[in-house]
Amino acid sequence: MTMRRRRGKTLLIAAVTSLALPVMAEPGEYWQLTTKMEMVGMPMAMPPVTMKLCVPKGAERDPRHSADKDCTMSDVKINSNGSSWKVRCVKDGEVMTGIGEMKGDANQWAGTIRMSGVTGGQKFDMTNHLQSKRLGGSCEAK
Repeated sequence: MTMRRRRGKTLLIAAVTSLALPVMAEPGEYWQLTTKMEMVGMPMAMPPVTMKLCVPKGAERDPRHSADKDCTMSDVKINSNGSSWKVRCVKDGEVMTGIGEMKGDANQWAGTIRMSGVTGGQKFDMTNHLQSKRLGGSCEAK
């Protein structure tokens, strides 16, 4: 794999993961987020990544709290048990589009983000599976 393709795939992973991460801008609660990415044509599976986050209260199901400034959300729908949305990300002339959905309750949620586009001149299709659970405890978002 060339350095450009590796860099492109790293940017993709960062962009997709950031779609699931709320902006850290106010007091919140601790949540644990686990992501598992699958990419068509990738020779081996990526291991799941688990992180502890300080999530502003009420932001756990709202994709508009995305930390990625290069992505635009549309068709956002939020109801009592989940949310769905469309996303378009543009970075360094490369465009990714996708859809996402999450379902859950006040203590846990799960969902997927499906993205496609071209990076490093190569087409890609990937799915990122997300699972999160409330750990509790107050935290100061940065």
